[in-house]
Amino acid sequence: MGLRPWTAKELGLLGKKPDRELANRFSRSFEAVAAKRRAIGLPRFILPGERLPWTREQDALLGAMADEEIARRLSRSTASVIGRRAVLGIVAFSLRPWSASEEKLLGTSTDAQVARELGRTQPEVRKRRKELGILPWIHTPRGWTGEEEAMVGKASDYKVAKQLKRSLCSVKRKRMRLGLPAFQRIPRQWTKAELASLGKSRDSEVARRIGRSVEAVFQKRCARGIAKYGGTPKQHSWTKREDNLLGKQTDEEVARLIGRTVGTVGARRQSRGIPKKEPWVRPWSEAEEKLLGTDTDIKTSRSLGRTYEAVCLHRRKLGIPVKRVDGWSPEENRLVGTMPDQELAERLGRTLQSAKMRRWRLRHG
Repeated sequence: MGLRPWTAKELGLLGKKPDRELANRFSRSFEAVAAKRRAIGLPRFILPGERLPWTREQDALLGAMADEEIARRLSRSTASVIGRRAVLGIVAFSLRPWSASEEKLLGTSTDAQVARELGRTQPEVRKRRKELGILPWIHTPRGWTGEEEAMVGKASDYKVAKQLKRSLCSVKRKRMRLGLPAFQRIPRQWTKAELASLGKSRDSEVARRIGRSVEAVFQKRCARGIAKYGGTPKQHSWTKREDNLLGKQTDEEVARLIGRTVGTVGARRQSRGIPKKEPWVRPWSEAEEKLLGTDTDIKTSRSLGRTYEAVCLHRRKLGIPVKRVDGWSPEENRLVGTMPDQELAERLGRTLQSAKMRRWRLRHG
């Protein structure tokens, strides 16, 4: 008996329902449904609340930048990024060996500003500077000239601070006092030659050759429906109905509805100039920034109604040191191991890493 051909109705449902559900509906094996879906280049259907699978392009970002930045770009949690990196045995971006060019920057500006430029944490920069016997950068207060004020807002606060040899906080405060919005970088336009190179080799190789990030190459390739190098044929073209969903819901929700990857949806949305729906993201006010560092990031995030990752990342950007939590009390020690580390950290207002280390010390101490 020959293989039963696939009907147009069956092909139209692939990727829009779980493979196992379609296998029962089509009276086919689960393996046959999954193989057919992969053969025509469709991602598997992601159930609500189910973790999104990692792609090779996303894995390539691990260790190439800070975990918080990767989490923001991929719309994942920082814990998810850290866990995936640990599974693959990839060293954290901040723990990479120091190069001679990086060490030359130590002491040339504030530790916070050097940390931002190198993509490292401020404590790590401070520790390395002390190990090499380099004195900290001494800030000399001075008034602002008219020429300096004219530069504020024309580039990022970081670039202005570096050019004027001022601290990042002083430039940010001056910009806010002048009532100027934060500088918005205009993305560099893609040339015909760059677009023609998409899919001709690996995304990482294309990114290196044209001087763009791997994530930018990946998103642009997905937006134009170009298959990855050596991959499956390109996906079906976008319909008007699918385009109308962009920006109306989160990229994850749209991807789940139309059976595409989150990266593909995000790239398509950006290519059409549609803003991302982020209901929980709002600008930071001066009052909120004044609270940073006055308490632990966990407690500050609760009082501000923001995520822990957002509070932690913004505090580091402003160069504000974290508030240290007092030692563990006997009552807190008794709770260690009675619940997941994440739940314990949230309950006690501590970081996840602190809860993990405390459990390890009580077990081996």
